[in-house]
Amino acid sequence: MTKKLADILAGASSDDNDTVRPDALIGRSFTIHDARTFEGPYGTAWVGTIDLDGKMIEAYLNGAVVARQLEAIKPHLPAKVKLVRNDEKYGNPYELTTAE
Repeated sequence: MTKKLADILAGASSDDNDTVRPDALIGRSFTIHDARTFEGPYGTAWVGTIDLDGKMIEAYLNGAVVARQLEAIKPHLPAKVKLVRNDEKYGNPYELTTAE
């Protein structure tokens, strides 16, 4: 393994980033206040400012389906949603659903 690749892998596995990962949001309701894209080391990604349990935090909102959904709801934010994995679709993609 090259040193550059080793550095990239080590950086990607580090926990010093306070941005919440999607796995921590599965099955939870939260309000998206802002969503934006950025160019990261692995391409374009979405990050949002969300209200989770009364606390404003930054969270990665990943997935092809979620990206399309964010494009559609962005003009209508804030929006209360729930992040789920759709087991009925190939690859079990992340999806946003309306929160109850």
